Amino acid sequence: MLYVYGIIDGSEIRTTIPRGHHRSSVAALPVGGLAAAVSDVAQSDMVAPTADNVCRHDQVLDALMERHAVLPMRFGTTAHRGRLTTALEMRQLALCCALQRVSGMVEIAVRVLTNLPAVAVPIRHHPYEKDGARSSGTAYLRSRMADRRQSAPHCELREAVAMSVLSRLETLSAEATWDRGHELPLLFKASFLIASEGVREFVDTAEALALRHGEVVVRCTGPWAPYSFVTGIGKEEQA
Repeated sequence: MLYVYGIIDGSEIRTTIPRGHHRSSVAALPVGGLAAAVSDVAQSDMVAPTADNVCRHDQVLDALMERHAVLPMRFGTTAHRGRLTTALEMRQLALCCALQRVSGMVEIAVRVLTNLPAVAVPIRHHPYEKDGARSSGTAYLRSRMADRRQSAPHCELREAVAMSVLSRLETLSAEATWDRGHELPLLFKASFLIASEGVREFVDTAEALALRHGEVVVRCTGPWAPYSFVTGIGKEEQA
């Protein structure tokens, strides 16, 4: 059984990689112009989701990103060698295009939180959002009307400022994805795909925006492998 860390450009690993899970070496499983970065694990001894193992997974990806474009796999992705090779062969063109898309890029995660006194009401959701209230229609509408009267000024200010901050940060990114927070103090969570050399400018801009807008706190984490911008990769390969 193979543990799969990610898909890389090139048929061999061009940088020094730390030991993988169970102290096994990380090797390339090449298919054409790309490869899967893998290590051997016993099928009866799967990798537990401990903090140390998650950290080890990220350390391997960080090392790979020093010299490669990387499509990161979610922690815990495993596959039989033959099945993985077949999947890479069948999807080689799509994977090569995805690698070109993230080449030289990293992901920065951003959380925008309110810095205003909390109010005992939830953040408003769009009426058609699936994550809104799931009570009866009449009760839901009455609740929404009450919440709107009580919290509209606070919520509108918070959301407007948060969206302004995220919109400015989006101009520094190649791609971005936003999600509304479901509970105060979190207003929005977002991920930005940016050039690796632009990390310092991005973080400095986020800090400056937070100082300018006292209503919100902006927190950046990363840089990470571009998990949020790799979709549909790995599900078929997972054992």
